[in-house]
Amino acid sequence: MDKTLLSPSLFSAYPRSDSGVGIGRYLDVAPPQPATQASSAAVPVGGAGAPKLDIPTPDCGQLIKGGLTGRSRRIFSRALMGVKKRGRYYFLTLTTTVQNPLMGEHWKNLRKWFKRHMPKTTHFHVITKEGNGVIHMILRLGRGESRLEIKPFREWWKDYTGATQVKILKVTSKEDLARYISDQRYKKKLAGEFAWQDCMVSWGYSAGWLPLHFSKHFGKFWYRSRHAEMGQREMFLHDWLMRCYEDEKEVVNPPIIRSGFDAR
Repeated sequence: MDKTLLSPSLFSAYPRSDSGVGIGRYLDVAPPQPATQASSAAVPVGGAGAPKLDIPTPDCGQLIKGGLTGRSRRIFSRALMGVKKRGRYYFLTLTTTVQNPLMGEHWKNLRKWFKRHMPKTTHFHVITKEGNGVIHMILRLGRGESRLEIKPFREWWKDYTGATQVKILKVTSKEDLARYISDQRYKKKLAGEFAWQDCMVSWGYSAGWLPLHFSKHFGKFWYRSRHAEMGQREMFLHDWLMRCYEDEKEVVNPPIIRSGFDAR
């Protein structure tokens, strides 16, 4: 059975032990019950009532750099740098319905919900045109915030959009998550052949996801160190990023790589 075409009832009943890309474990209100033949017959698979949810990306998230667009590489770097900060992370996949497709108002009210209930939480998001519109979000809880209250959040999203297909994962593999969220493609038949088509609509992140003004100085550092030996840029970038998370004043002091060592 194609999991991406499950109706809402069958999706809720499907075992949640496999996240699909190995980025975390499912968080549910109650243990899922196995689908029965009766329920399978009662709820049709696919069709307008069952929008595609979280379409698997090429090789289940295993990226080949040459196959990505410049935008996907930028998304990967910003997502990966953000999850380098220590903290508790969740990954959300939120769908919408045919009767209530994804609009700008949905995104606006979703941010308001988090601002009201979890004001210290920061996020990274990608919006795609899967089904009737899908929002993928990485949440990093703020200081003093112990967890995302799963049941109230699910109920609010269902009441607001009518969508019951919602995935909430507690992240265990941050790098795999960054790879996964940056590559949102699906197979489409063109001129008799299948090709990967990008279904990404927009992406972004909230204030606090990265140190203030870090992206601007990161771009300069990455370009100036383009001739560094393999692995050097990544090593110095990681050390600099960690310093910036401790003290944002370090943002204006990017490392200078010369002859295989840091001159600073």
